[in-house]
Amino acid sequence: MFDTKSVGNSTTLPEDVIDIRILHKTIDGLCQKVAERLDAKRLAGSTVSIQIRDADWHNHTRSKMVSNAIYRFEEIYQVACELFDKHWDEAPVRLLGVTVSNVVDRKDFSRQLSIFNFEEHIKDEPIIKIIDEIEACFGKGIIKRGVDMCKRPSYQAQTSFSKDFLDDHE
Repeated sequence: MFDTKSVGNSTTLPEDVIDIRILHKTIDGLCQKVAERLDAKRLAGSTVSIQIRDADWHNHTRSKMVSNAIYRFEEIYQVACELFDKHWDEAPVRLLGVTVSNVVDRKDFSRQLSIFNFEEHIKDEPIIKIIDEIEACFGKGIIKRGVDMCKRPSYQAQTSFSKDFLDDHE
């Protein structure tokens, strides 16, 4: 089994671009692909990075750590655009990249609750209580989370190319 450390995607634009709508649309597509790959591998990550290469071939990379590991397109896109909008100096862009790193298996991560978001998780409390009662009667582990059951079998990948691309085309 391989240990994926990050999942990313980048694209070289056919020409230098300064139109922010085109750049955001490109980031959208990159984030869609990263989210698909994270979902296929059942992973989530706590760091989002963007790469911007300008027309003079200078690379600029910026990252942001988030408090909870993310894997959904909307969350990745929000952070990537925030980073891009904050750090883009309006120089013509030739390449864009988005990467999610510090990845973990989704079944192994938990959400950090705060006083601002705990109410959206309170609805899970009765379910947790019922699961505890069932496991007390029938044994620990009798109930499995869906994310644990649909994990696809893996293989020993030899290169980052095979890790990133071969799984996409099964």
